[in-house]
Amino acid sequence: FGIGAYYKPRLSFESDYSEEIRNNRNTDNDGYPEKLAQNLIEGKGTLKQTGITASWGKSLGDYTDINFGIDYSVLNGDITREKTIRWTDWAISQVVGNNLPELTETEDYELSGSQIKIGGAVQLNTHFGIAATYIPKTTLTKEGSYYYKRDAYLNTAVDSTNVLVDEDYIMPTEIRVGFAYSPRNVMRTKFNLDVEYVQYSEVDMLNGDPVGAFDDVVNFYSGVEHHVTNRIPFRLGFQAVNNWYFNADTPNDAEGNPIVDEDGNPIIVYYAKKLLTPMITAGSSVAIAKNWTIDLGFGYSWREYEATDMFGDAYYNDKIYTGSSSYVLWPNSHIQLQNRGWENPDKIRENNISLNAGLNFTW
Repeated sequence: FGIGAYYKPRLSFESDYSEEIRNNRNTDNDGYPEKLAQNLIEGKGTLKQTGITASWGKSLGDYTDINFGIDYSVLNGDITREKTIRWTDWAISQVVGNNLPELTETEDYELSGSQIKIGGAVQLNTHFGIAATYIPKTTLTKEGSYYYKRDAYLNTAVDSTNVLVDEDYIMPTEIRVGFAYSPRNVMRTKFNLDVEYVQYSEVDMLNGDPVGAFDDVVNFYSGVEHHVTNRIPFRLGFQAVNNWYFNADTPNDAEGNPIVDEDGNPIIVYYAKKLLTPMITAGSSVAIAKNWTIDLGFGYSWREYEATDMFGDAYYNDKIYTGSSSYVLWPNSHIQLQNRGWENPDKIRENNISLNAGLNFTW
C-alpha cells in the first residue's frame, strides 16, 4: 500500500505575440515602409494541479501481480489575455481631423475545480503486462470578466462591451490502455504501447448550446528501452497526438463592418480544425553516484495546419475612418484591404524541440 502527494502545472496560458503593421511604400532612396500600428496578444496564467494519490498491490504468484490506484486533485488558476491594436504617432499625424480607433480586448478569469483519476495494472507473467487509466469528464468553473472596446471614428460611436463571465471549462474524458512486453534476452529490452481515447465530443458546447464542432480522437504512444551492455538504458519513442484548433469569429464585409442576420445581430461562425502532432523521442539514464541517477530526454515534433489572420487587414483601411475615396496611409492606392476568410487561409508549419532532465534518488 502506498500514498503520495504532488503539485504540478497542468495547462499553460502564457503567450506573447507581437506584429508590426507597415504600409506598402517602396524602398527607393533608402526609404522604408512607415509603421502604421502595433498589434499585441499577451497571455498570462497557469492551471495548477495539486493532488493526493493512493495505491494498492498484491502478488498473485511468482511472476504475477495486480495493482490498483486512485488520484484526487484540485485544479485552479488565474488567467488573463489581452489583445490590442495601437496606431503609431506617424499614422495619427497623417489623418488630420479624423480619429483612428484603437482596439482593446481583455479576458480575466479564474478556473477552479477538481478531478479524479483511477487506474490498474496487471503483470501477467515475465513477459507481458497490461494497464489502464480512466479520467472522467472534468468540469471546471470559469468566472471572471470580458472587456472589449473599439474607439469611435467618423460617424460611428464607441463599441464597448464589459460583461461578467460565469461558464464551464470542460476537460474531456480520457481513457488509456497500455501494453508492455519484455522479450527473453540478456539485454533487458522492453516494449511499450499506449492507446488513448479522448472524448472531445463532451466539450462540444458553448454557453450551453451545442456547436457540433468536435469529434472524439485516438492518440498513440510507443517506446522501446534497450540496455546497452546490460547497464546503460537507451530509449526511443514515437507518439501521435490529436487536438483541436477552434475559434468563434464574427465575419466582416469588405468595408470591415460585421455581417448581421435579419434581426440585426452579428453572425457568429464557429470553426474547428483537427491538428495531428507527431513526435519522436530519445533518452537515457546515467548513474552519477550511489542511489543517484540522471534521466535525459529529447523530443522533436512537427505539425501543419491552416488558419486565418489573427488581425484582419480591413482594420487598417483608413478610408473607413476618413470617409475619403483614397488612402492616406497607403501610397499604393490599388491594394484592397479586406479580411481574409477560409477561402484563402494561411498554411502554417510548426517545429518544436523539447529537452528534459530529471534527477532521481532512491533508498
